[in-house]
Amino acid sequence: MDMTRDTNSRRMLEALEEDRARLSERVRMPIWLAPTIAFLTAAWVASPAVGDQAASSAYLISVGGIVLAIYLAVHTAGVRHGCLRGRAYWIVGAASAIGLALYSTSLGLVSLDLRWWVILPALAAAGTGYETTRLVERDSLASVTRGR
Repeated sequence: MDMTRDTNSRRMLEALEEDRARLSERVRMPIWLAPTIAFLTAAWVASPAVGDQAASSAYLISVGGIVLAIYLAVHTAGVRHGCLRGRAYWIVGAASAIGLALYSTSLGLVSLDLRWWVILPALAAAGTGYETTRLVERDSLASVTRGR
C-alpha cells in the first residue's frame, strides 16, 4: 500500500512538471514584441530631432503603441502574466529612468544643433527597450517554472 502511494505521488509530480513545461512554452512572448518595443522607444527618444509637433505627440504614440503591443502579445500567448513583481518591477523602473535620461540627452543635442547625433541615444534606447523586454520575459518564465 505504501509503495502505491509513492508511485501515485511520483506520477502526479511528473504530470505537474509536464504541465509546467507546457505552460512555460505558452507563456513565451511573441517574437515581434521586443523589436516593436525597441522601435517605439527609439522613435520617442529620436523625436526631438524631427520637430516640436512630432516630439509632443511621439510620447503618447510610443506609450500607446507599447501598451497596445503588450496587450496583443498577452492575448496572443493566451496566458496572463499578472502584474510585475520583484525583479521585473525594478528592471522596468530602471529602463524607464534610462529612457528619460536618453530623451533628455536628445533634447540637449537638438538644442546644440547636433540633430544627427540624436541617433546615438535613440539606438541606446532601442537596445534598452529590447533587453528590458527580454529580461522581463525571462523573469516571468522563471516565476512560472518556480510555480509562483
